[in-house]
Amino acid sequence: MSSKNNEEKMKNVKGLILFLVILLVVLVVYRIIHVSTVDKQLRYLNSANIEEGTIGISNMYAFGMKYNGDVELGTIDKTVYYFASELAPEYKNIDDIEKYYNRNVDKITRYLGVANVEDFSKVVKSLQALPVSDLKVKSIKCYESSIKSRKLSTAMTVGIEFEGLDDYYLIDVDVLDKSLSNSESSVKISRNYATDVVYNTSVKEEFVEDKMNNKVIYMETTGRVH
Repeated sequence: MSSKNNEEKMKNVKGLILFLVILLVVLVVYRIIHVSTVDKQLRYLNSANIEEGTIGISNMYAFGMKYNGDVELGTIDKTVYYFASELAPEYKNIDDIEKYYNRNVDKITRYLGVANVEDFSKVVKSLQALPVSDLKVKSIKCYESSIKSRKLSTAMTVGIEFEGLDDYYLIDVDVLDKSLSNSESSVKISRNYATDVVYNTSVKEEFVEDKMNNKVIYMETTGRVH
């Protein structure tokens, strides 16, 4: 009787070990596929190749005049377009922001440069607030008056025009002076600066300085401040 019990215990132990080994293999394979996909996309973003259908950022000549770093303008175009066409629709449909962030923190950090769940949440919630279900890019533009040189980078506000919206969706784009390797994007995207302002797509840009809050706000003549 004791011998049979020992055999049964051994079978259970072996079964548990086999299950753990299979689970470990699945996790390793998933990790390899996940990382290789991110690496492949970053290599493309940092390359000189531009896929057909990529929508560039209009008015980028203004940014090029003030930017003295070594990141190619084409890389900036591709990175912002990848965010607008691929990441933004994915983020808009997130149910649990914190859970998604914890599962994809490496991917988010390498693509956006976002360092914490709070900043990532700003991006996601702003996308989820847009009154359209499908985000399809029509155009992308740089606001010349928003371009600002920093210690190790140059920043600008970029407006993304999605189909079905009258206003541009704004993001903060921070381009490093020194390009990074293919393991991380040199173009950082966030919603941390002057993006509480909505740019109407049909009016002329104006520059407004908010001295009371000691910050710069960029808005349109008929734009709305949220």
